[in-house]
Amino acid sequence: SPGLADLHAAWAEYCDVAVKEPKRQPNVLTDVEELFIACDRLNEPFLLKLRAICDAHGGVFHRANVKGEDRALQKVFRSYDEYWSRLTDLNRCGLAFERFDQIAACLRAIIADPEIVVLSMKKNKMRFDDAFDATNESGGYRDVQISVRIDNAWTREQGLAGILCEVQLHQEAFYQRKTMGGGHKAYVQMRNMLGQ
Repeated sequence: SPGLADLHAAWAEYCDVAVKEPKRQPNVLTDVEELFIACDRLNEPFLLKLRAICDAHGGVFHRANVKGEDRALQKVFRSYDEYWSRLTDLNRCGLAFERFDQIAACLRAIIADPEIVVLSMKKNKMRFDDAFDATNESGGYRDVQISVRIDNAWTREQGLAGILCEVQLHQEAFYQRKTMGGGHKAYVQMRNMLGQ
């Protein structure tokens, strides 16, 4: 579809400008407790920024609280070899759109925002790509996941400009399947079987 082709083009633009650095929380934080405190402080400004972009592009914004400690620590031990600095999705949100061209326009707006730094992502985070094996990698679910930092005068002053946050861009039909059709439950079951 033309909208999907536009999303692929927007993803290529994202990849061109994304900062290529390790996906880690800043090393100025000394432990996981400091990370949670920083993420708690950043959450509302992060959500407000992404909500404004979502609203401007006709999307439905899905806010999230800072990820719970139980799941976060599970990830640290299962997937991250006990390196808590790899927890880059404590702050997260979802932006859902009816059409792929809306997702593409939103992605471009995120790239263009002077207060948002986008980070380089693995190819499998563009889950609308034909090469992505949704059955085996995400329990059939598809979205676009990106990592961002909010870099403005306030976050720099507060020492929060280095905190990584996750933004999930959804197509509404997939989002509905995730939330109401058991899609997320299937993903969690698959993740648990794989020990992730």
